[in-house]
Amino acid sequence: MLGIEQLKQLINGLSAEEQQRIAQSLAILDPTLLTLFEELLHNYPVEEQTAGNQLFLLSSKILQIIHVKHVENDATEIIHTYLLGVKHFFKQKNYPLCANLLEEAEALATSNDLLKEKGDILEWKKTLVTFGLSDRFSYQQIVHEQQALCEKMANYWQYVALNLKSEVISSTSLSNVELTKRSRLLSNDFLLLDETNALSTSSKILYHNIISTIARNINDYEQVYKSHKAMLDIYGQNDFYINAHWYPYLNVLNNFANTSIRIKEYDEALVVSDLLKQMYRLYDFVDQNNLNTDLLVLAYLIDLRVYKHTADIEKSLFILPEVLVLIEEEEILKINNANYFNLLYEVAEVYFWKEKYDKSLLYLDKTMQLKRDHTQDMMEHLLRTLVYMAENRAEEAQKLAVDIRQTILLHRTQSHYATLFANFVGRFYNVKTQHEKIDICRDYLLFFETTAAYKADAYYVDMLRWLKQQIATLEAQVA
Repeated sequence: MLGIEQLKQLINGLSAEEQQRIAQSLAILDPTLLTLFEELLHNYPVEEQTAGNQLFLLSSKILQIIHVKHVENDATEIIHTYLLGVKHFFKQKNYPLCANLLEEAEALATSNDLLKEKGDILEWKKTLVTFGLSDRFSYQQIVHEQQALCEKMANYWQYVALNLKSEVISSTSLSNVELTKRSRLLSNDFLLLDETNALSTSSKILYHNIISTIARNINDYEQVYKSHKAMLDIYGQNDFYINAHWYPYLNVLNNFANTSIRIKEYDEALVVSDLLKQMYRLYDFVDQNNLNTDLLVLAYLIDLRVYKHTADIEKSLFILPEVLVLIEEEEILKINNANYFNLLYEVAEVYFWKEKYDKSLLYLDKTMQLKRDHTQDMMEHLLRTLVYMAENRAEEAQKLAVDIRQTILLHRTQSHYATLFANFVGRFYNVKTQHEKIDICRDYLLFFETTAAYKADAYYVDMLRWLKQQIATLEAQVA
């Protein structure tokens, strides 16, 4: 706890705006704290022994404003501060103030559905009542609330267990038939039959997340879209909850955008992109966790993927200067490696469609400087192969196709897209006449259109578009 002189120095170092915010907050919290604050602000004489019981709460409030920007938006942080105050004033035997702080904390915990914090608050209330230290609370009511809370928490952990089970099924190497069978079996669980079985905000989000995972396992992307939209509706009901659970919220946003692209709800994806670009204005967790660059990368990835799938090269080129400036920023080296790779890859693809093959190869080369997994290796190889084919570098294109096959075998990758692609390149260069090449392109256009795997591999270069262009070019040559 800060002493009188330390608090004076702290207060004098605050901006006028911060001093005003503290005064407004204290006027609501406790007028006696406001009086103490004004005495320290104007350097009036204050005896530390007399004011000792008030110093803890005052210093806590000031430190919140200094170290956590707009901490009012973080309900968990506020509750923890209140409970620290309860502990301090309990030792000082100031039980009425303990009761005040518990009521403030409980209101926040209840409105934000913070189960663990609500449990800590109820335990403190029970302590005050049990030892006859407060008549503000009813023992019977506390016990009733604790029972309901335990049911909520038990319900929450049941959904946590189901969520983990769904993730285990998704991450296990299974045949499509077995994956579908296990996923449908899990979907029959009583807790997944209706959202009303989920008793808390966190449980409801888990409910929809599990439904989404099951739907993805059976390639039902319309349901994936609906589940993510439902999760965003739940998050949207409470900004406090978003600030407290910002990481899963961002995951849901990003997955919703990518699923929207997959099912051609492009406007929905672009709305998410706009939100990500403006999020630093809306939520304090962005600045607090230095996320602005990360969010811009996600936003531009969404934009570039939408424009790729709508074949709108002009819009891609319009935002490209902003993307290139972002790529050159030093901060981008600190972001998620996969997102950095994806952004470089999408830029390379924009240049590929613009037929600026040297620049496409430049950004593909940049991806080689990153640590990549085998899926990213294949993405880079596939696009590089098309660049080589466009530049009539047949030998290099065929060598890459062999590398793709080896990667598939080595990692047992179940990518029908990559397999089709490698087979196509091999056959394309094994025929001599233009007519035969046209026939092969038409065959593989049909293969790519009719395989469900094409949708599942939607991040790869758009082979349908390329094959159609290739057929048109070859037909023009033989006309």
